[in-house]
Amino acid sequence: TSTPEFVAWEDVPQGEINLTGRLAQSLGQQLIAQRMINPEKSINPTAIAEQIAEVATTYTLAVVPLTAKDVIIIKNEDPATITAWAKRFDAALQDSFRGKEQSEVSILIAALKDENYPALVALDAYLVSYDTAFSAIRKIPVPQSFADTQIRFVTLLLQFREVAAHFRAAEEDPVAAIASMKIYFTLADQLESLNKETRQKLAERHITF
Repeated sequence: TSTPEFVAWEDVPQGEINLTGRLAQSLGQQLIAQRMINPEKSINPTAIAEQIAEVATTYTLAVVPLTAKDVIIIKNEDPATITAWAKRFDAALQDSFRGKEQSEVSILIAALKDENYPALVALDAYLVSYDTAFSAIRKIPVPQSFADTQIRFVTLLLQFREVAAHFRAAEEDPVAAIASMKIYFTLADQLESLNKETRQKLAERHITF
């Protein structure tokens, strides 16, 4: 199986990730051109706001969804094997995120509200949790009928991690951080749906733990 490599946020070329810088450059070029054409025309803040909103809403994650080759799939489908898988899955998740009661987005909002960017250091622990959970869960042998569940879940872990990394870099790239907030809530809805679907599949097999 292949293992996606995690890249430290500070090691990623800023030209590839800094939406704020790209937006500022684009707006700067537009304003310069506008001044050259008509120096008397005032700056239109509405147009600038609309462009910022457009950049934020069109932003997408860089994570590529995982496939069957990224997890360990087994053919054994008996209830004991599925139960053992579910218990290991749950334990790995609980251990990885133990003590993380506060959501990443609430940490970001509080930091932005108070302009307390040093508080974003709290997100470092969440990045470690995502790394730990991903590494642990993808190595758990999964019964064939739950392989898609595990693939979708570990993909969500990588996507949440990317969003949390954008939150962490909010001081340097606030546009990307704000754009990622909408994605965060979309991912949360997807996670809730996946959890509900998984519980239903286990219940259909009369598996509880």
